[in-house]
Amino acid sequence: MPKIGDIMNGSVVKILPVGALVQVSENQTGLLHISQVSKSYVTNVSDFLKVGDSITVRVININHAENKTYLSIPLVDDEAFEAYKTDRQKKETKGPSSKPSSNSSFKPRPKPQRNKPIKPKDEDPATVFEQRMSRFLKDSKEKLQDLQRNREKKQGGRKKPRFK
Repeated sequence: MPKIGDIMNGSVVKILPVGALVQVSENQTGLLHISQVSKSYVTNVSDFLKVGDSITVRVININHAENKTYLSIPLVDDEAFEAYKTDRQKKETKGPSSKPSSNSSFKPRPKPQRNKPIKPKDEDPATVFEQRMSRFLKDSKEKLQDLQRNREKKQGGRKKPRFK
């Protein structure tokens, strides 16, 4: 029976959309999740593994209640596995989070990217205000001109005479 942290040799038995089943001993198979196939992003497991491939994996978790073993290829490296263990321990000791659970329908809105120009500190606030006001007036004049041109096009290029 494998233990968490054991490095084992196995062969790929089946390719699944979520990963691969790996035979690690005569009566034990484990799931190699798609996120644990490579250090790089994996979209299709069959690009990295084929049925019958012999691979070296590390046991990262065992669910005794469901008799499931979870495996990893990138964590075969001892340093990566130690970092994974400490990160996992931090998450476990943190306790319940104040954030909403992943099952809830609440999704935080991404923060907008702001491209603020960097303002030199020695500028006079009155000068900055004047620059902004002139830019606003210029933009509004351009918008008014566009609206007038659009209206003239709709009227056939001529203005209708007004009756007195």
